[in-house]
Amino acid sequence: MISIPLAPFLIWIMVFMRVIAVITFFPLFGENFIPLRVRVLMAAVIAIALCPVAPVSAAMFPASIPGFIRLVLTETLLGFGLGLIGKILFAIVQFSGQLAGEQMGFGIVNAIDPTGSHQVSVVAEMLYVMSILIFLTSGIHRAFISVLAQSFSTLPRAAPRSARTSCGS
Repeated sequence: MISIPLAPFLIWIMVFMRVIAVITFFPLFGENFIPLRVRVLMAAVIAIALCPVAPVSAAMFPASIPGFIRLVLTETLLGFGLGLIGKILFAIVQFSGQLAGEQMGFGIVNAIDPTGSHQVSVVAEMLYVMSILIFLTSGIHRAFISVLAQSFSTLPRAAPRSARTSCGS
């Protein structure tokens, strides 16, 4: 009889839930033009990569289903919080472009934003795209994934230190 341990899969689920919430809410990765399958696959790959460094314990999983659902929701809310930080930063850039565009006289000239399906000024869209390009070319996206990895040790679940394991064990 083949025995497959359930603990590494449950640990991966916890890491995946935080990562998918961040990717869904973060402006660059969670845009509407990126298909849902690509976002889920990207989250699964990042979760597999982060699983060995995430100090998640197999002993932290409750025995009851409601307790497990509460744990999954907690991880998801933490991920949404991390994604919200990035969304706020990019929204500040877009809002400043909106204000600058109105001051320059481009308030009347609006374009349809393909990612949000709402009207946004040309200057705001240009600043938003430029901020995304700076985000990618300067390597901040790697620092963001590093912050996501460090969030597992900074914002861990309540688990005893002696029972911490990773996905590979």
